[in-house]
Amino acid sequence: MQHQLPPRNHCPPLMKRRKTEVNAICYGANAMLPGVLQYEDGIEVNDEIVIITTKGEAICIAIALMSTANISTCEHGMVAASKRVIMERDTYPRQWSLGSKAGQKKMMSQRGKRGKPESQKQKNVDYSISRKGASAVAQRMSKRKRERRPDEKASTSVSRKVEEQRTNKQRKQRRWQGRQLKRLK
Repeated sequence: MQHQLPPRNHCPPLMKRRKTEVNAICYGANAMLPGVLQYEDGIEVNDEIVIITTKGEAICIAIALMSTANISTCEHGMVAASKRVIMERDTYPRQWSLGSKAGQKKMMSQRGKRGKPESQKQKNVDYSISRKGASAVAQRMSKRKRERRPDEKASTSVSRKVEEQRTNKQRKQRRWQGRQLKRLK
């Protein structure tokens, strides 16, 4: 659960991070939304913010990539890009690559295998059908086309357009975030 910190007057806004992410940020990782514990009100895009630990130690100065409104409504994404790291590396223990998926990949690399673990691979399914089955499917499809009303086609094309607009918007947002990161470097 994310909570907002009370605002302060003259200092840059603060954002508290989980203890498990501190060392990753010290090594140059960007601040992602799942690790945010608390944040101050009034953060805007491209504002300079200070990322702190739960103890109040400054980790880094960063540029906000999301506003306070976006942070409160989104569930994932990049919150800030590190500008200058203040804390020394390995002050906190390294916590990345300790998840279940990372453990599976480590085991696979030790065995000499590469790629995805078996649990993530899709099963090979034979989608071929016999000629009798193919003709039956074709008859059913032609029957459905005859039964379809003209307004049904319009609704499916509208939903496709809406889906295309969403994906285009997401692509634009990813490009914009990439440009923001390049500007900082």
